[in-house]
Amino acid sequence: MNLSPRDAQIIALVGRFGQVASGQIESILFHENASNTPCQRALVRLVKTNMLRRMGERPIGGWAHGSGQYVYQLDRKGWNYLRREGKYQPYRVLDRHRLQITESYVQLVHAERERNLRLQETITEPDTWFTVGQADIRPDLYVCFDLPRGVRRRVWLEIDMATERRQKITDKIARYRHAHRFWGDVDMFGGHFPYIVFVAIDEERASELRHIIGEIPESARKLFDVRTTETLHELWTN
Repeated sequence: MNLSPRDAQIIALVGRFGQVASGQIESILFHENASNTPCQRALVRLVKTNMLRRMGERPIGGWAHGSGQYVYQLDRKGWNYLRREGKYQPYRVLDRHRLQITESYVQLVHAERERNLRLQETITEPDTWFTVGQADIRPDLYVCFDLPRGVRRRVWLEIDMATERRQKITDKIARYRHAHRFWGDVDMFGGHFPYIVFVAIDEERASELRHIIGEIPESARKLFDVRTTETLHELWTN
């Protein structure tokens, strides 16, 4: 099958994040179009040719970019097109955590489009996973971007859907602190330890996370920040 450059971009985007809503695809790759028709036509075409697979038969609601969106994942031909290793196994259920990771990326793309930052690097899981000083670190997303005033920021994003209990969050914070202590042994990110930002699903959860972080020594608190999806933009506007 001969794919257009735009079709190839769609497949790469879906492959990168695993599950992506139609509105997110439109926002990233079809932002110059006055209507959503070109995006919808492309998605229908890619589904018919087994490059993409639609998650479920009904559109999702209560999501950014409007209601009535479908969520897409790679189909078998899309998997092969990207030369993925291993056997193709589709997702069986919709994963809102993955969609929220993608939504954070959408915000970064918008910010770059508005010249609030310049994206230098974006790494998705599982390539964000590694071990430092025997501590397993598994951020959801790594981003490196430059601000107009000449500041470079390296950030690990932890997308928090309020599904993890307090002890798990405490353990996660402890692993990051341990990794920071051993960071001198790691040749990554130019030797800079990334800023860790929890992106909470709502302000109530953000308050819980801030309270947990507030219990660690003050010297370690500077490693962490808490935002919601609505306030994530403050990373590059403040």
